[in-house]
Amino acid sequence: MLSRGPTPSVTPPPSPPRPRARVDAQRVQRIASAAAFAEIAGCLLAAGAPIDLVAAAGDSVADEILHAELSARMAMAFGGAVAMDVDPRGSSALR
Repeated sequence: MLSRGPTPSVTPPPSPPRPRARVDAQRVQRIASAAAFAEIAGCLLAAGAPIDLVAAAGDSVADEILHAELSARMAMAFGGAVAMDVDPRGSSALR
């Protein structure tokens, strides 16, 4: 009988993030982006920036909210949202 020797230890590659966790993280990032764009729009308005520039920042808020909604729907399609710790104070781009 042949001896095969010790069985080598094989470590499987790390598994990729679960899809629902990934899209849920995207949702949180989109909400943070919307908050940052809203703050930018307010600062631009207060500084007397051209209205077209203020409007562009406002349009970005709406776009990010739409993307957050789409990410939430994708998370639901993958089985629902996952629990996350989110610090809403950390979302400001101007701090």
